[in-house]
Amino acid sequence: MDISVVGGGALGIGLFMAAWKDIRYRRVPNALIVVLAVMGTLMTAFVQGGASLLQQFAVAFAVFLALWVPWRKGWLGAADVKLHVVMALWLSPSHFLWWFLYCGLAGGFLALLLWQWLSVRQMTVPFTIRHSMAWWWSSLRSLPWTEVKVPYAVAIFCGYLPIYWDISY
Repeated sequence: MDISVVGGGALGIGLFMAAWKDIRYRRVPNALIVVLAVMGTLMTAFVQGGASLLQQFAVAFAVFLALWVPWRKGWLGAADVKLHVVMALWLSPSHFLWWFLYCGLAGGFLALLLWQWLSVRQMTVPFTIRHSMAWWWSSLRSLPWTEVKVPYAVAIFCGYLPIYWDISY
């Protein structure tokens, strides 16, 4: 069995644990993030060699800088930024770009599901199509968007699944 498959499985387990903690407690422990970052650095050094380690650090630093502004504006949580940096340490740049795409799609789908769930919880039964459109628009405006917290570690984990499939097969 290839060492990258074993390491990728360990990353998958760690991301699943992060997603579970994010769903349950809305927090991802820093200890878990540090362990994943150290494992990612060691796996990169072992599998790809020390020369690519500098490239991985550069990509991770660029990801951190790119996500600094969304974090400061409150659009992303600190754990989400740290998990993105961890993924930049684990994945090659080409895999990272694909993961970023899958992660964004999963995050958008998760946000839509959460929005739908919250709007259905506030729903009163409309009688006509005109009333249902008015209800939809008023429910969209009345949702507490600043209070809604999307457990984005779930999207990070879901975005990793097709990448692991590609790595292992």
